[in-house]
Amino acid sequence: MAVNEKQTGIGSFTAAVGGKQFLVSDRVSFDRATNDYFISASKTNANRLSFSVPNSLKGEGPHPVDLYTSGLEWNVVIDDVPNPVVKGSTTVTFDEYRESVVGSINFFLKDGREVTGVFNIKN
Repeated sequence: MAVNEKQTGIGSFTAAVGGKQFLVSDRVSFDRATNDYFISASKTNANRLSFSVPNSLKGEGPHPVDLYTSGLEWNVVIDDVPNPVVKGSTTVTFDEYRESVVGSINFFLKDGREVTGVFNIKN
């Protein structure tokens, strides 16, 4: 995948807030930018999430990544309300050629709610 190339991925992303599922999506993307990988998912515009991890991670992983503020803002939209992530982490594992990523999220929103989820995305 070329730098800054946006692709629609195949795979899935499932997420819950406070233990209640709000996102079951097969509209996913895993994009490489200059210094980051952007990961996003949406079922509708009303329910979606996005975050990034540094592309400087070495090897396939798994790589635990705490809230990373140098790339795409970590954000969760629930029922059309944007909710910035104020703390949390993701764990990502890449394939050998970084054409796919699997992992999990554990985010905490500004209002104190916890968002958890799992994903498996291939370009």
